[in-house]
Amino acid sequence: MFRATERIPRVYPFVLLLTVVAALLPTNWLYWTRDLSDVIRLPITPVAHAGNRLAGMLRPVDASDGLNTEDLRGRLELLETERDRYERLYRAQRLRSQELAAQLRLLQHLPESVLRAPRPPMILPSDVTGRDPRDVVSAVELDLVPEIADRVLQGDVATWKHQYLVGRVVRISPFRVTVLPVTHPDTGPVQAVLVDAQDPDLAAPPPRMLLKPLGDGTFAGEINHRYATAPGDEVVLADPGWPAWAQALHVGNVESVRQLDEAPLRDLVIIRPRFQLFELPHVMLLAGDTDDLAAGDLQP
Repeated sequence: MFRATERIPRVYPFVLLLTVVAALLPTNWLYWTRDLSDVIRLPITPVAHAGNRLAGMLRPVDASDGLNTEDLRGRLELLETERDRYERLYRAQRLRSQELAAQLRLLQHLPESVLRAPRPPMILPSDVTGRDPRDVVSAVELDLVPEIADRVLQGDVATWKHQYLVGRVVRISPFRVTVLPVTHPDTGPVQAVLVDAQDPDLAAPPPRMLLKPLGDGTFAGEINHRYATAPGDEVVLADPGWPAWAQALHVGNVESVRQLDEAPLRDLVIIRPRFQLFELPHVMLLAGDTDDLAAGDLQP
């Protein structure tokens, strides 16, 4: 500390002015200070690093710093809601992919005769609100996507697993397709043949039957007694009123055989389909004949 009577050296104001000017200059003009700062920072860096770690241990970083309890709870609830939504979407997409994979396997195993249809087969899911499980012959509604509504026509054949005949399309709306079970009385009689277990290729002329729906989910038909029909025998479609690519579809199995009293040489055969339409989660639609569509014989 100097005395008040002492005179300030003349060089001091000059040094002070030079320092102020240097402080105001852009940093990229003072290239020589970079090396100097590195030299000064070198011994300080280890001590600063250790001090920062010590400060972090004494006062951990709090994610809720600056947030009150209500805000933090609101954010957590929002994150949980988003997590649950994405998890639900993920599960829904997995179920959809599994459903599409199962449908693709069904389409890949279609018989060659189906490929002769004028329109490709389609798989439509059954609407749970559009079927009556208490009535085995009630009409069933299928969900229809508007984009493929023009590919479904009245008279199309409904099948299950590309080998079981279950019904026929009778009405179409913009979002629904109504299918009548093949066992419904309004479907009318169906011509079929009895498959010989010894000759499944039907090399010999098979016995033919005219099956009449009884209204309880079964058919009734008559057959010559000499064929020795037994319960469990398979019956397939052989009706010229149905499309050619629908022939030989499985209609049902023989449930009972009874010899007619008024015609001892003939047997009354009861046929029950293996699957009922109202039980199925989805069906495959095969194209119908255009001539049959114009006739308009099918009515629910």
